Amino acid sequence: MRLCLHFLMDCAFLLKSCHIVEEVRAKVGLGFMILLMWDNNHKKEKEYVDVIQADAAEAHRRKAAEEALEAERVADRTDREEAERAADQADRRAAAERAERARQRKLKGAIPGTSPLPTEGTSGQARLKGIPDVIKMSGCPAPAKLTDDGRSWMSREILLELIPRAGFPDSLEFRLPEAHERPYDAPPGWMCVYECMFTEFGMSFPLSPMLLRFAAERDVPTSHLTHGVIRYIVFTEALAKAAGFTFDRLLFEHVTDLRTGSMWERDFKRFHTTMKYDIVFGNYRNKIHWWKNYFFFVKICRASVGKIKADQIKT
Repeated sequence: MRLCLHFLMDCAFLLKSCHIVEEVRAKVGLGFMILLMWDNNHKKEKEYVDVIQADAAEAHRRKAAEEALEAERVADRTDREEAERAADQADRRAAAERAERARQRKLKGAIPGTSPLPTEGTSGQARLKGIPDVIKMSGCPAPAKLTDDGRSWMSREILLELIPRAGFPDSLEFRLPEAHERPYDAPPGWMCVYECMFTEFGMSFPLSPMLLRFAAERDVPTSHLTHGVIRYIVFTEALAKAAGFTFDRLLFEHVTDLRTGSMWERDFKRFHTTMKYDIVFGNYRNKIHWWKNYFFFVKICRASVGKIKADQIKT
C-alpha cells in the first residue's frame, strides 16, 4: 500500500515537472519571439530614420543649389545694371564733351592765341613760345647692349653732355644711381629726375613749381610720374600763356585726366595723364622708348627746386 502511494506521488511529481518544463519552454519561446519582433522593429525604425535623413540631405542640397542659382541671378542682374550705369555715364560724358567741343568751336577766334598756328617747319621745332626744341643726345648706347632690369642706363658721359646742353646751374649736385637703385630709391635730400624731362620737354633747374606742387598735392611721388605728365605740364603752360590765361593746377586738372597705370613695375605703378577736349600740340612724340631707364638723382636745394620746401616734395 505504501509502495503504491509512493509510486503515485512520484508520478504526480513527474507530471508536475513536465508541466513546468512545458511552461518554461512556452515562456522561452515567447521571449524569443518578442526579441525577434523587437529586432525587426528596430531595423525598420533605423531604415525609417535613414530615409528621413536622406530626404533632409536632399532638401538641403536642393535649397543650397537654389540659393546659389539665385545668387548668380542677382550677381548677373547687378553686373548688368552696373554695365548699364557705366554705359549711361559714358554716353553722358560723350555728350558733354561734344557740347564742349561745339562751344569751343563757336568761341574759336574770339580768344587770343586760339587762331590757327603755322604748320611750317621740321619735326622738333617749337610752335608756341615755351614749347622747346628737342635736344638730340649722342652719348646713349644701344638698348640691346644694356641690362633692362629697372636699373638706370645713365652714364657719366651722358650726364656731362646733358649738363651744358640743358643749361644746368653749376651749383647743382648730381649722383648716378647704383645698379640696385631704382627711381624711388633716391637718398634722403635727393630726388629722381629723368633725362627726357630736359631733352624732350625743355625743362631745366630749378624744376617747374607747378610740377612739384601738383605731385605733392596729389600725393604722388615725382619718380612715379610718366613723361606724359611732364609733357602736358610744359605744353599746357605754353598754351595758356599764348591764350592769355593764368596757368595753375586747377586749369591743368581741368584739361587733363590723371590716372594710375595698369602695369606694375616691381612694387609700384606709374601715374599718367591724358588730354581732354582734343587738345594737340603738334608733331611731338607721345611715346619715348626706354625713357624710364635714363634717370639720375639731383640734390634738393634752392638751385634744383626753387622756393619749394624740401618737406613738400614727394620723391
